[in-house]
Parts: sequence; structure tokens; C-alpha cells
Amino acid sequence: GNNAANVHIHDLSVLHFDVAGIACNGCSYITIENVVVGPQNKEIPTLGRYTHSRAFIPRLKHLNDHYGEEEIQFYGREKTTVAALCRRMVQQMDMIYFNYIDEIEYDPSDEEWIAAQKLFKNPTGWMDGGSSYGIVINGGGAAVVGIGTRITGTEHIQLSNVEVFGIYNQAQEKMKYSLKSGTSRGILFDVMDWIGVTDQIEDRYRSQYVGDVYTDIQFAANKYVQSWYYRNSQYIGPEEEEYVFEGNTAANDYVFLTILPEITEDKPSIGGCGTDIQLHSPKGSIGIMVNGAQESLFEQLYIHDIYNWAELGMDVCGAYPGPSLTTEDIDISYGYTATRSHGMVVDYTTGAYRNIHIENVESWHGEANGLTIYKQSFIELENVMVENIFAGTKLDESEVAALSLPNLVPRACAVDVHDDTEVLYVDDVLRHNNIIGFETCQFNAQQQQRQQQQMYTPVLSGHSPQLIHAVMVIVSSVVCLALLYCVYRLVSCLATRHKRTTDYVSSNEHTPLLDTI
Repeated sequence: GNNAANVHIHDLSVLHFDVAGIACNGCSYITIENVVVGPQNKEIPTLGRYTHSRAFIPRLKHLNDHYGEEEIQFYGREKTTVAALCRRMVQQMDMIYFNYIDEIEYDPSDEEWIAAQKLFKNPTGWMDGGSSYGIVINGGGAAVVGIGTRITGTEHIQLSNVEVFGIYNQAQEKMKYSLKSGTSRGILFDVMDWIGVTDQIEDRYRSQYVGDVYTDIQFAANKYVQSWYYRNSQYIGPEEEEYVFEGNTAANDYVFLTILPEITEDKPSIGGCGTDIQLHSPKGSIGIMVNGAQESLFEQLYIHDIYNWAELGMDVCGAYPGPSLTTEDIDISYGYTATRSHGMVVDYTTGAYRNIHIENVESWHGEANGLTIYKQSFIELENVMVENIFAGTKLDESEVAALSLPNLVPRACAVDVHDDTEVLYVDDVLRHNNIIGFETCQFNAQQQQRQQQQMYTPVLSGHSPQLIHAVMVIVSSVVCLALLYCVYRLVSCLATRHKRTTDYVSSNEHTPLLDTI
């Protein structure tokens, strides 16, 4: 939901969802307890383009009813009518529908069936969009942009005795095309999939538009419909129209090169890679994502079986440091982000995170983390167990050695704490076992302890008595000697009792499981 307040979700099982089990954007005073989320649906029969096409049906009817007799001709193809394009799109959608629902079989050599499967059929059943979540607690606005960029308006969130499991993602990478005239996009804020509708891109001087039913209809609508109520977010540049209707030839100076430029020594990279079919900022598979939650409590969490099967990022854009699609923070969204697999992600939050057990997190081609704490988080962390974290399981040493940006060396972390954040580590913070990747996270415990001592008072959730005392010491000139002495003793005690995540305990020690899970 969006902007919800005073909501209590309890004693509930949420399963077989496509994108997220529970999502709340800009919410406050939310309690989620005694809830099991998972598994996600991993038998999704269609790709994202099928959803676009079904959502397009009211517009398709309008286009057919008002412009059906109009003629249209794409480069290298025979002239046809708008009505024929509309019928063909419906026919291909129906083929997919009846094949899945009624198990109707079609001739494998049928060109329409071949085209329908390429555009609409999901070959694996896993989510092909850029992100899959168990639970999303986000700032105001949908969580479709980069992590850490929508972080306001969320407070007093409590999760207790919650299990999240069975989160799967296999993103299919797409491109955002930034033309000289504007950013190319479809009527539903979606991608114009130029690689998918072009015969080949190895020799872009010879590339030609072959199209598909969905993209053909987009150009028909752009040609004949003027209403922005209909066209919504659509932007098709003149270079795209020229490519589709006039071809990619010497006569127009090989216009496709203005849509998808080649990589050269003078221009070693181009922007736009790393998105999905909906122009979202991919995040991979995440058990629980918390963006911006203030004064919140997360305890008794069991997160397990989080998997990412996405392929490595394309090299068509050259070497680039990270996506530039929406409002990404390069400190967080570095490299190709769709291959990530995280048990829990936290950023821009205050509060306490206690008694968390994370296990069985895997990425075939990217990083895998148990708990990731990004920027501007001021939290208390206590009793976290992480085990069986596997990064880059489908790669070998030679393949990893050959990786270049945007693909990173697959790193595995039990707890990954980034800079520009403060964490109070309580007692035996972390127990971990079987963290395997081509790189792993290691912390300097002594350095982190010294930094915590230099702060003189720990950062706690809410307004702790210690913090209040420390402020009083700084701002007050009339506090008696006895109070100064008490504050000094409290701070000294805390500095020795609380330690950083890097004071790892041995994996051979007893690990208490959460009794309620």
C-alpha cells in the first residue's frame, strides 16, 4: 500500500506472488507479526511484455475502432492496415493464453506461434523483471528507483516473528535509449526494446527493424493518435520513426547508429544498460528491503532461500560503473545490480535489528549477502546468524578473471556494513558459517572499536538515556561533578561492552535458533 498508517498485519501467510509479498511505501505505525511470506511464484507463464499487451487492450480497441482502415507500411514489409495489426496482436496473445490455460498445442513451424512465444512466453517461470522481494518497507513513492533514493515518510515500523523465504529472480536485461531528441519510452512507461526488434546488432550498419506485434502497434498509435490521454508517457523520436519506416541505409546515414551507437576508442561506453522491460532500476532478489524507516524495530526474523539466476550484464554499453536509469546512488547501485541476491537490505534507517537468522542466499553470477547495511543508517544490531551464502556459483576462476564492468567479482558477505553509517553492536552480534564467494567481506574489528570509542556515546534507536546524558554534558556548564562522573562511567562501560560486527565469533560455537520459528 501507499501512505498507510496504523495498520496491524498478523497471523497471515502470503505466497505465490509475482513481485512482492508485502509492500508499503511511505507508511507509518505499521506492525507485521506472526507472518510467513513465501514462496514467490516461480511458475509465471508469461514475460512482462504480455502484461503490457493485456493492459493495452482498451487502447487497442480504440485504435482499431477509429483508425482500423488506415494503412501503414514498415520498412521491408508489405503494406497493411492498422486493423490487421490489432488482430495480429490479439491472436498472438490468445495463442499464449489458450496454450497455457487449455493446453492447446500449435504447429511448431507456425510463424505466428514462434513470434508469440518469443515475445510473451516465459521459458523458466521465474520473474523476468529486475527485482523480487518478500517484504518491502519503502519511503514515499514506488520502490522502482534505486535503493536509497526514496527514503522519506516512513516511520515506526515493527516486524516481529516474521519468516520470509523462497524469493526468486531471473531478470532479463533491457536498455533505456536516450536519443538526441529525448528518452525513448512506450505508452506504459515501458522500454522500446530495440535489441529485441532488430534482426542483429553485431554490424549496426546493416541492422534492420523486424518488429513484433507490440512494437508495431506502438508505432501505429504514435502515427495516428494525437491525444496524450491515450499516448500517456510515449516518446518516439524522429530517428526511431525513420528507422522503422525508412530503414537503416546510407541514404539516412545509418540512422540506427543514433539509437544504439557503437563502442569506439573515442566513446568507450554509452548509457542505458542495466534496466528491465519496465525501465525500473533492478535490485535482484531481496528477502526484506527497508528504505528510510525511522524509529523502527525488526526482531525475530527468519529469512532463507533467496535465489538469483540472472545472467551477467550485457557488454553492449561498454564498461560503465553503474546504472543511470532513474535516481540511482552510485555508492549503492554499483555495477550490474540485477544479479544481486540479498537476505536483508537496510538504508537510511534508525531503530533496532535483533535476533535475525539468514541462510541459503545464492546468486549465479553476482554478489550474495546475508545482511547489507547501506548509507545513513543509525541502528542497533544484536544476535544475527548468517550461514550458507553463495556468490557466483555458475562461474569458474577463469570466467571471473575475465569479468569487467559492469560485472563485478562475485562477493559473498555475512554482514556488509557500508560507509557513512553508524551501528551499535550489542553483545555477540554475529555468528556466521559457510560464506563462499570469489571475494568475501572482512572487517577490521579493532579499528571499528576505536571509532566507536571516539564517539563517546553509542548511537541507539530512539532517544536513549546515554545519548541524552552525553548531550547534557556537552551543552551544560552547571552540571555537578557527580553527574559528570556518572556519565563518564556509563560511556566507558558501553565502549567496552558493545563491539563491532567484525568481532566474529567462531563458527564452531553453539548457535541458538529463534525459538518462535
